Amino acid sequence: MLRILVVEPDSIQDKEIEYTLDAMKDIVDGHLNEVQISNKFVLIYNLDGDTLRLPINNQYVGGPIFGTFFVTRIDVDETYISLTDEEVESIKENFIRKEV
Repeated sequence: MLRILVVEPDSIQDKEIEYTLDAMKDIVDGHLNEVQISNKFVLIYNLDGDTLRLPINNQYVGGPIFGTFFVTRIDVDETYISLTDEEVESIKENFIRKEV
């Protein structure tokens, strides 16, 4: 299992999912793309979100993303790692807008 922070255009929730490509694709509703947002966190979103006209998600402080995205931890081998309670709060504090 993998604990992630799921960020939809109108909600945020931490969630445990199976550590599979299909489970991750289900979250973003399509093909995955990622951007490293710090030395230990990665944001994963739908690669085709703008083309598919997914709703704009303004919750990421780095700019709008189309559709739902999620954030998890990444290690030096680029393996995804479950988030801790403290990391969930840190992501909310540092990377997610307070008001949308």
